[in-house]
Amino acid sequence: MSAIAKQWTGKTIRVTTSHPNAPIHDYANALCSQFMNYSPCAAMVDYLKKPGQYTWEEKHYIVDDAPRNGYIQCDMGGQCDYKAEVCYWRRPNGHALVAMLMQIGSEGEGVNTVNALLFYDYNPKTRTLSPDLKIKQFFDSFLKKHKNAGTPCIYLPKENKDISVGYVKWDPEEDFLYENYLLKWTGNAFTEKVTGADWE
Repeated sequence: MSAIAKQWTGKTIRVTTSHPNAPIHDYANALCSQFMNYSPCAAMVDYLKKPGQYTWEEKHYIVDDAPRNGYIQCDMGGQCDYKAEVCYWRRPNGHALVAMLMQIGSEGEGVNTVNALLFYDYNPKTRTLSPDLKIKQFFDSFLKKHKNAGTPCIYLPKENKDISVGYVKWDPEEDFLYENYLLKWTGNAFTEKVTGADWE
């Protein structure tokens, strides 16, 4: 995952507009095609050849809420959770911010242990995705600031517009502490908001 995060900088990706009523399909196809050695990405590309007629192995589960919402996910599930998610936000200049999350975690612990979250700006005139370094730097700074809170569980928005980040931290005296944050979409960027902390 760390290698993936390093490779994305500076790489522009061409988007083939094959799904005019569901641009999330085009974004997901373009991005997942770059990482075909990661099983959920390969499954996503296979699904997008004929949405609704999915024939991949049963261990892959697709959540496809496009065109109603700009979100799609391929999840392997099971004891070890392998996931690929793609979503997008519209920008005032006619562009879109597109995010891709690749995640590996342990379902038994309830913690996503490895995350690669990539951000791109989509230019509809050139039909290209370019790395959005400003948004990426904001997100990396957020993770660095909260590195002592525990392991981050990142959730791209299936509904609404905000990214949810939850932290799980083990304390031998108090059991688990859950801290929750929202990265709220302002129309062209994100701002951080604490939504609560609870012991269980």
